[in-house]
Amino acid sequence: MQSAEKKTGQKLSPDRKDNSKGYAASNTRAVPEKLNRGRHHVDEKKLRAWKKKLKKSEIDTATLYTLMKAKYANNEEVTELLKSIGPDGLEQYIELFDVE
Repeated sequence: MQSAEKKTGQKLSPDRKDNSKGYAASNTRAVPEKLNRGRHHVDEKKLRAWKKKLKKSEIDTATLYTLMKAKYANNEEVTELLKSIGPDGLEQYIELFDVE
């Protein structure tokens, strides 16, 4: 992503080609942030507070992944996203949007 940013001279963010699929490398592309309506609009204060709570609770990402799967078992879209990224992908996804 960094080499693409150097090449284009603008800040890029990941975008899914097919929203029904996950964030696999074959399903993502780099687009200018202004075109992507994704997670980069998250309130930084809320994200920081959520991460602080997560750290205090001493829940590891595998447990968080299991809890999220149980909570969203009835939501097919979220369930598919969780399946596609897995526990390691969830950790990377959280770190990708780390604003600290």
